[in-house]
Amino acid sequence: MAPSGREVGRNWQLVIVGGGLAGLATAASCARRGIGPILLIEQESRPGSHSSGRNSGLIRRVAENPLTTRLCIEGADEIEALWSSRRNNRPFRRSGSVIFDPSGEIADGCWSQVPFRRWDEAQFRSMFPEFQQLPPGEARFVEADGILEVPALLGHFAAQARDAGVELRMGSHAHHPRIEGGRFSSIHIDGVEVKSEALVVASGAWAGQWSKAAGVPIEMTPYLRSCVHSDPIGQPPRLRPWIWAHDPGWYLKFGIDNTLWSACEEIADQPGRATVCGDPWQQVKERVGSSIGAIEALKPRHIWAGHRNFCRDRQFLLGPDPRIEGWHWAVGLGGHGVTASPAVGRRVAAGIIEGLDGLEPELCWSEERFPMNRAGTT
Repeated sequence: MAPSGREVGRNWQLVIVGGGLAGLATAASCARRGIGPILLIEQESRPGSHSSGRNSGLIRRVAENPLTTRLCIEGADEIEALWSSRRNNRPFRRSGSVIFDPSGEIADGCWSQVPFRRWDEAQFRSMFPEFQQLPPGEARFVEADGILEVPALLGHFAAQARDAGVELRMGSHAHHPRIEGGRFSSIHIDGVEVKSEALVVASGAWAGQWSKAAGVPIEMTPYLRSCVHSDPIGQPPRLRPWIWAHDPGWYLKFGIDNTLWSACEEIADQPGRATVCGDPWQQVKERVGSSIGAIEALKPRHIWAGHRNFCRDRQFLLGPDPRIEGWHWAVGLGGHGVTASPAVGRRVAAGIIEGLDGLEPELCWSEERFPMNRAGTT
């Protein structure tokens, strides 16, 4: 049962807006560090209904820049440790990954943090005989990567938060943040004014709207990306590495009953329920090209879309905003929100307790990251 307006209207030490992975991980981390009482608000009836719950569940340690890679390594290690004692029905499984990056999108400072092995063509074909030709670039095998049932991670964070006393309110709407004297003061939740010492915005695609409402503009763009489940392909079902080809841009994950594909498209969009644009299956076939000839015989079974949310510099935006005391960010996680979410929660909690000293400067708001134009916007 949802709490009454009177209960919600109490004074809180922290209110978190957004019940996806970033918000839930932040709630759990803050509660573990003694912050409370905490109220988390989610507009949907269940956590992760938007970006968090619509991704492909790839746990990927190496990102495109060294700092994001560091957070992904921390998060992936924690995710694996959560279920390492289970013998069966583990939400996370080490499958490994094979990554092709001929254009060097992944910096050397990222690869230096992640153990990997270079595979020659014979090694690749022994694992993936379906391929008629390899994607361009060098095949790098990352043994520690894997696949995750994302609802299990959402449930884990939610349970951690509840057990620590966090009030999770689903199906509610937060709006009208009030700023007094340069400090966050209160927010309205379903028409009730709620006072709080601090606010964390973990609202994904809606982050830009929150920045405008508070008068602290940031540039945040949600990009649409689609995924396709097709008929299964290849050998009898077994756990195999997922594959990511950065050029021309596609990935696939082998499943028992299906194969998951994405053409890695980026289409600037607006906040809301992401809807499929164009023909994602045709895009997949065009990008995979002649690498897998058998793809032409496959049929798509299910197609869906989700948002990946980026700041202009494609770095996370975490921690306190120096323009408003008590205002904190947990947004801009792009395609790495699942893997990095445990590390994100810890850093936002550190920012609330320790201020800017608790985070890497590259993750925080600054005029260099978000320069103002003459119109007063970023």
